[in-house]
Amino acid sequence: MDRLPRLSPFQRFVVRNHEARWLMAATSVLAPRRLFRSFMEISRREPLPWLRRRAALTLSFDCDFTKDVEAFPAVTRLLADRGLRASFAVVGMWVERHPDLHLALVDAGHELLNHTWSHPDNPEIDPDRKFRLLPREEKREELERAHEIIARVTGVECVGCRIPHFKDLFTPDIYGLLAELGYRFDSSTLMTGAPGGGRPFRAEAGIWEFPLTTCPKHPLTVLDTWHSLHAQHPFYRLSHQGQSAFCALLWEAVETALDTGGWVNVYLDPWDVPALADLPGVLDRVAERAGELEVLVYDEILARLEGAR
Repeated sequence: MDRLPRLSPFQRFVVRNHEARWLMAATSVLAPRRLFRSFMEISRREPLPWLRRRAALTLSFDCDFTKDVEAFPAVTRLLADRGLRASFAVVGMWVERHPDLHLALVDAGHELLNHTWSHPDNPEIDPDRKFRLLPREEKREELERAHEIIARVTGVECVGCRIPHFKDLFTPDIYGLLAELGYRFDSSTLMTGAPGGGRPFRAEAGIWEFPLTTCPKHPLTVLDTWHSLHAQHPFYRLSHQGQSAFCALLWEAVETALDTGGWVNVYLDPWDVPALADLPGVLDRVAERAGELEVLVYDEILARLEGAR
C-alpha cells in the first residue's frame, strides 16, 4: 500500500469501530461537525498531491432501480448545462434492458462503474440475496456478467466498481476479485471508515479505493439523498430531512473542501434529482468556483495518481 496519512488516535479509533451503532449515534450527537471537519483537515496538513486547484469534487450516481434509469435524461441535462461530468454506477440487468439510456450516458461523456449484474438485495430484481454473504464465485459472477453486458452494449470496458449498498455489503475480498478481472479502482467505503481518512488510497491487490464523503451531521453515515429524503428512522428525521437540508449539507461539504484543500466524493440516486429543487443552485455555485474547484470523475483522479508514481 502507498503511504497513508497520519490519523489522530481518536480518528484511528473511529476508523476501527465505524460500523458500531453506538459510535454512530454518539458521534452524531456530540459535535458531529467537529469530527467531520477533522477528517477533512487531513488534506490541509498533508496536501493531496494530485490536486491542480484548491479542492476537488466527484459526483457519482447509483443506478439501482428502473426509476433511476428513467431519470437519466433529467440528470444529464442538469450536468450538461454546467459542463460537468459524473460517474454512474450501473447495474448490468438495467443496461441490457435499457441500452439507449445507458449509451446516452457514454455519449454525454460520463464515466461508467460496474455495480454488479443484479444488485443483490435489490427489492426490484434480486431481493433474496446479499452481496456480502455470497460465495466468492457468485460475487465474481455478478461482477463478470455485468462487465460483459456493459462492454457489449456501451463499448465501455469498466475499470472501476461500486459494491451494492457499499459499506453494509462490502468485504475486503472484493479487491482480489477486482484485480483478477483487470479492474483498477473501487468506491465502496466511507471517509470515516477508511485508513486513508477519506483520501484515495491503494488497497489490497493494488486496487485504488475512493472512499465516499460522509454527512457533516452524521459523520459515520454517507452523505446521500436517501438519508435526507427517505429514511424513516428518527435518528435522521429529527436532525435533517428534506431536499433543502440535503443540498445545504452537500454545499457545506464542498465549502469545507475549499477551505481545507480537500476532496469531496458524493453520490446521489438519479430518481431523487428532479425532487432536489435546490440542487441546480448548488451546481451553479460549483461551476462558478471552477477556478478553485475541480470536478473530476474517478478515472481522471486515477490517471493522476498513477502518473505520479
